[in-house]
Amino acid sequence: MGFQSVAAYAPGGVTAFGLGLVGEVFSGRFAFSVCADTEVVTTDLGLAVHADGGLEALAGADLVLALPSAVPDAASPRP
Repeated sequence: MGFQSVAAYAPGGVTAFGLGLVGEVFSGRFAFSVCADTEVVTTDLGLAVHADGGLEALAGADLVLALPSAVPDAASPRP
């Protein structure tokens, strides 16, 4: 039957390119929302983006996208 709703998880430092790309592809065709840990997320270019919903909105989506962040994870092992 396919999917009708798409939610994109946007972490802090989300790449503006990735956010713009999924917005262009999925908004207008599906019920599309940007979800985040906070109400406002800053992109790698310093742009403020208002999230449509919190993490709970991810559970109700038919398709969940995890967007990349340009901010390195502090928990990642260093070589």
